[in-house]
Amino acid sequence: MTTQAVDDFEYEALPENASLSASLLAGAFAGIAEHAIMYPVDSIKGQDQRRLSGINGGRSLEETAWMTF
Repeated sequence: MTTQAVDDFEYEALPENASLSASLLAGAFAGIAEHAIMYPVDSIKGQDQRRLSGINGGRSLEETAWMTF
């Protein structure tokens, strides 16, 4: 009975024959998606941290979220 090693499957990886432009485009879209998702979250988090430290003028988390969006 012989066993073969199972290759790890990289579900996030591009195929090995992907062109440079495909790799650059995939990276650009990943960066855009990350910024589009995380910027509002970071803005709310920063406002909330300032509120807790007394710098923000006492805005609530809901007011901060409403101003962000």
